[in-house]
Amino acid sequence: MKYLLKKFIKQFSGLLSIVAFLLIGSLATGDFSGFIRTIVQFYWLLGPIMLMLILIPFWPSIKGAIGENRVRRILKGLDSELYTVLHNVFIRLPDGRTTQIDHIVISTTGIFVIETKNYSGWIYGDKKSEYWTQKIYRSTRKFKNPLHQNYGHIKALQDVLQDEQTLQYHSIVVFTGSAELKRMNSSNVVRLNQLVPYILSHQTEVISSETKERISNRINAFDKAKRKDIKEHISNIKEKAANKGKICPKCGQYLVDRKGKYGNFLGCSGFPKCKYIYKGDRV
Repeated sequence: MKYLLKKFIKQFSGLLSIVAFLLIGSLATGDFSGFIRTIVQFYWLLGPIMLMLILIPFWPSIKGAIGENRVRRILKGLDSELYTVLHNVFIRLPDGRTTQIDHIVISTTGIFVIETKNYSGWIYGDKKSEYWTQKIYRSTRKFKNPLHQNYGHIKALQDVLQDEQTLQYHSIVVFTGSAELKRMNSSNVVRLNQLVPYILSHQTEVISSETKERISNRINAFDKAKRKDIKEHISNIKEKAANKGKICPKCGQYLVDRKGKYGNFLGCSGFPKCKYIYKGDRV
C-alpha cells in the first residue's frame, strides 16, 4: 500500500504542487476563488486522493478482512454434513487475555486451524524461521512467522479442550492475495485455491462423528461470549500499543499488562522464560 501511495503521489506530484501553491496563495491574500476553481476542476481526481489518505491507517484491517472473506467463500465448498466451519473465533487464554482464530474447520479427520494472510509480492520463509520476508519490487519487509502464530492458536484450543484426549490438530496458513511462495518447504502453507484440496487430502478418521459434534458445540459455546471477548481483545491490543515503548531490560521484549494475585501489573511478554516485573510509574 505504501509503495502504491508513493508511486501515486509521484505520478501526480505536479498537480499536488499546484494545489498546494494555490492554497498558500489563498491563505496569504484571503481570496480563495482560484483555489476553489482548481478543486472544482479536478474534484474527480482529488476525491480518490483524499479517500486514499483517509484509508491508509485502516488499510491493514481492511486488507485482512478482504482476505478472510475470500476464505469464507472458499470454505463454503466443503460438505456441511462432514465439516463444521467457524469464523473469527475468540478464545480466552489461561492468563485472562484473548486470541482470535481466523477460521476453524472441524471434521472426523481432525481440527484444521487456519491463519489467513492477504499479502502480495514474493514470500520467503520456512518452519523454523522467526521471521518471514515479503519482497515487492525493491521494497523488502519482515513479518512474524505465521506458522508460529498459528501454533499459539492451536495451543489455546488445546488448553480449552484439554479433556479431549484423541484430537488431532492441523495448522494451515493460507495466502489469499497475489503472493508467490518462494522456496517454501511447508506443505501446510498454501494459496487460496489449494486450501480445500489440502483439507480434503486428510482422509484418515481420528475422531467419531459424535466427538466432532461435541467439539463443535463446545467451541460454539466459547463463542457465545463473543461480544465481551471482542471488547477485551480490543482492550488488550490497546494496552499492548500503550506499553509498546516499554522494553524489558533483561531480554529486550515488550512489557505487557498481566493479572496477578494482587491485581494488574506490567510484566515481560517473554514470560515464563523471563519473569521481569516493571515496578516504575505506569503513567
